[in-house]
Amino acid sequence: MRSMDLDQQIMELLLAGKRAQALLVLYRTHGGSLDEAWETINQLGDELSYQIPIHDSAHLTVKQYLEDQDRPTSWKETASAYMIGLFVIAIGLGMVALAWPRFKTGFDSYWWQKHKATVLMIHLDEENKFRQQRQVTQCFLSYRYRYQFDGQAYENTVRKEPFYDVFGDRIYDIGEQIDVVVNPWQPEQSIHKRFMYQRTLWVVVGIGIIAPGAAWIAFLMFLENNFRKLRCCDPLLKTNGSANIQPSALA
Repeated sequence: MRSMDLDQQIMELLLAGKRAQALLVLYRTHGGSLDEAWETINQLGDELSYQIPIHDSAHLTVKQYLEDQDRPTSWKETASAYMIGLFVIAIGLGMVALAWPRFKTGFDSYWWQKHKATVLMIHLDEENKFRQQRQVTQCFLSYRYRYQFDGQAYENTVRKEPFYDVFGDRIYDIGEQIDVVVNPWQPEQSIHKRFMYQRTLWVVVGIGIIAPGAAWIAFLMFLENNFRKLRCCDPLLKTNGSANIQPSALA
């Protein structure tokens, strides 16, 4: 390729906003170090000049590209990098899938009908656990209630609901009336207390796990896309390293 053609290609790449490709072509064809090629590109570009190379993503991209060429990565290493992200995403999706039905039921229940229910049975469980080297007693309340919907009686049981008397929780009396919401399409399904925090917690945790995995996959794809563009315009690859390219006046 003639010097004039190379200079035109570099300018066209710069005008098209392809700063990394322009830097690579200049470095490959005009001799000198990558930093020297960067200084030339920094003066030719229409954008505001960068103060130092590490502030310019184009310089960092080309530098990484050149380092990867000196240290080839096998397909197994590339696949492993993607598998890490996919594994993290799979864990997050599994958590969301397990927690989603309970979350959706609680969310949908805001549109259910409110009814009165009668407490039929009460049972208080106590579990002793050691926390911070001391024994702590945790109480759980289980109870059963009955309600009427369209003239038919239904019963439901709440099992081991956390009980905190210090926060105002109390043990219901047998025969006491409580408010429940009933699914009008499935009357046998009802909720006394939604506890949306508990229903939402694992969905949020799952999404929080998915996000880094997805970001990692996106980052790998971004790097691969940038490197593919650099490989397509790399004069060394186009000439298989055998061309005698003369520096131009830009050097």
